[in-house]
Amino acid sequence: MLDIIAAATVSMADNTVITTWYSDMTIYEIRVIAQNMAIDPKKKNKIDLIKSIQIKERNKPCFRATGSYCDQTDCCWRSDCLK
Repeated sequence: MLDIIAAATVSMADNTVITTWYSDMTIYEIRVIAQNMAIDPKKKNKIDLIKSIQIKERNKPCFRATGSYCDQTDCCWRSDCLK
């Protein structure tokens, strides 16, 4: 069984998907989330998977794109992004 600390995924009526994470996730956990969102995780690394999830959520696919600066203060991937 996959143990994800405080993760919530909500499908909205307009088919948008909102996901909130409260901890850094392993690549395995991210792949499971991607599969649950109908994203094929095969041959994708962590960065590409997270960007695919961001796109599916209708967010800017900016994970680790800016280096040490990020103005997306309420992004659920922010802490892992800035590592």
